[in-house]
Amino acid sequence: ARPITWSYRLQTKIRKHKTVAAILAISSLLAMLLGGIGLFSWWRSGQRIKVAQEFAQTVENMETRMRIARMAPLHNLNEDKKLVDEKIAAIKQRIQEAGSITEGPGYYAIGQGYIELSDFEQAKESLQKAWNLGYRTPQNAYALGITFGQLYQQKLEAAQRIENQAQKEAAIKEIKAKYRQPALDYLRKSEGLEQGLQDYVGGLIALYEEKYDEALQKAKSAQQKSWWLFE
Repeated sequence: ARPITWSYRLQTKIRKHKTVAAILAISSLLAMLLGGIGLFSWWRSGQRIKVAQEFAQTVENMETRMRIARMAPLHNLNEDKKLVDEKIAAIKQRIQEAGSITEGPGYYAIGQGYIELSDFEQAKESLQKAWNLGYRTPQNAYALGITFGQLYQQKLEAAQRIENQAQKEAAIKEIKAKYRQPALDYLRKSEGLEQGLQDYVGGLIALYEEKYDEALQKAKSAQQKSWWLFE
């Protein structure tokens, strides 16, 4: 049987649930696919480009390992996750050894690793550290947007289970300010990605703003222009 496509899954969930959580499950994969690209776009000379290339290869290795593991028949992913943890540890060691020249792309690569592990709190910390160090590429902005979006989904789902209506509403308001708004802000700063990905980002923004028809339209456009991302 032919695998269910991303576009079909998106349409089904939007129609069924009408909630921001509808497409966030695929976002971390796309962030990782962008991970290697982002490391080549900031530093352009000497040792810095060498370091960026080194970390880009590490990100690609982590993404490839986990993607293959998730596509394989159902099995325990502990060994695959252990490998990613080891790669993250190696990047941290490289930063300690080489100093400030490695920090921006290094913390970005670490953040991408944590995205692959679905550890979005750690991803947020590392990606923001890279951002604050000046590593403000479109890819890092995108990764931060996805990370805050995933945290928003998690916190929102927990808040929805609060029984007291007043407490629930207060919690949701706080969560939107703390997680949804930064997600939107960073996604809007990711300008510079290829056109198909810009359409996808536009779809994410529309979803976070609960504009579901626009989100679906953007998703279809992104699939047509960057179909290889959604197979």
